[in-house]
Amino acid sequence: DEDGNPINLATWVKNHKPKDYDLVQGLNGDVTYLVSTEDGIKDFAISAVCTHLGCVVPWVKASNKFSCPCHGSQYDENGKVVRGPAPLSLALAHT
Repeated sequence: DEDGNPINLATWVKNHKPKDYDLVQGLNGDVTYLVSTEDGIKDFAISAVCTHLGCVVPWVKASNKFSCPCHGSQYDENGKVVRGPAPLSLALAHT
């Protein structure tokens, strides 16, 4: 959470709606998105670090994709690159 405490799944589910994309600190300190589902979270988290130059990539709910503000790379809802200049999809971490 924002105080550095571990996230409890039951509490997370109570406080998030399906298809919410929220930033958390990953196990290695990486900025990571957890994606809420009907019954919890996806079985993977998505890195928020653009594979082009390392900018933090925000989730844009209105367009249902990640859009890098630095150079325009775009990624789909699962982190797959759909528009460059990013050379690779966003890294995934299994939850």
